[in-house]
Amino acid sequence: MSAYKRPSFRSLTRSFVTVKIGPSQQEFVVHKELLCHYCGYFKGALSGKLREAIEGLVTLEGVRPEVFELFVELLYTQKLDYGIYAIFDNISWEDLTQLYVFSDARSVAPKLKNTITDCIVVKLKRNGLQLLEHQINFVYENTNENSNLRSLLVEFWVFEGRCASVEGRPDSWNETFLRDLVCRWKKRCLGEPADPNSANLEKPRYKYPDGVCGSFHEHGEQDNNCFYGKSWSPVVYLLWLSSDNRLPESRRSHRHL
Repeated sequence: MSAYKRPSFRSLTRSFVTVKIGPSQQEFVVHKELLCHYCGYFKGALSGKLREAIEGLVTLEGVRPEVFELFVELLYTQKLDYGIYAIFDNISWEDLTQLYVFSDARSVAPKLKNTITDCIVVKLKRNGLQLLEHQINFVYENTNENSNLRSLLVEFWVFEGRCASVEGRPDSWNETFLRDLVCRWKKRCLGEPADPNSANLEKPRYKYPDGVCGSFHEHGEQDNNCFYGKSWSPVVYLLWLSSDNRLPESRRSHRHL
């Protein structure tokens, strides 16, 4: 079965796994099929004659229960709790970035990681870049150099004019983040014409859905399920549109999405 086709709920057996999270050992009971289907880490841990597979018990340290709860929500629904403003009010930057890092480190299916990316894009566009230094540093310390999340944060930082915010405390920022900022800023400056009104000015890739998909999503060989290829839910797409003031005023004022 493709990792991009959710197992039917009718096909789920009564095989459950208990996952204990963090110092509090908070327990989550989750269908084994879903964990193994969407997460390479759990597929390895729950296969064969490993203790975790025999006991049906996995313990994860260094993960907050709030983050794992979001992961379980993703497993069962293929989306996060969008609701009206849910992305902005109910899911914090801390939770979103840690959820992405958790998924990245444990080989979670690209489709689910792309859903997290979409939420981050919409939150960035609606609320602006409100990540703190320690959150940026956390992302850089726990992802590799090819991370799409790194690229997205740098892209937004450069095009939203936030580079000046690192001047006061340069020693507190991750060195690789600063290097990436300089490289992206240089590329932008060298690539833009002298006339600021020119139609050829470089546009940030997060401003349009195919740019998000092509630049910040991950895709497997069988993945044909992106919004421009096409995985964005209608709710996320409408939020994306309204976040850039693209909806008519009459639609934006009500925001009944």
